[in-house]
Amino acid sequence: MRRAAVTAALLAAVSCGSGSTTLTAAVQPTDRPTPRLVGLLVDQARAKVVAHGFTIQRIRYTASNKARGTVIRQSPPAGIELRLGEGVVIIVSGGQE
Repeated sequence: MRRAAVTAALLAAVSCGSGSTTLTAAVQPTDRPTPRLVGLLVDQARAKVVAHGFTIQRIRYTASNKARGTVIRQSPPAGIELRLGEGVVIIVSGGQE
């Protein structure tokens, strides 16, 4: 279940003459699942992270039999919920040594 927070924006409609006020609270999700990045090229992964509202915390390169520039791991894994703006670490193939 996604956690939701009441935003600071409250919409108030005031009825003139009746003295009544109606307040409506807008609820927006503050968490969302991380996208699947494994198998994407590093530039594609960066764009996907930003499009989902997260940041790249770190990119680490390591030797791998996968094509150079391909994301081979991510942290947190796909589907784990993070707060918007939090960072994702991606591990990218540097190719074979």
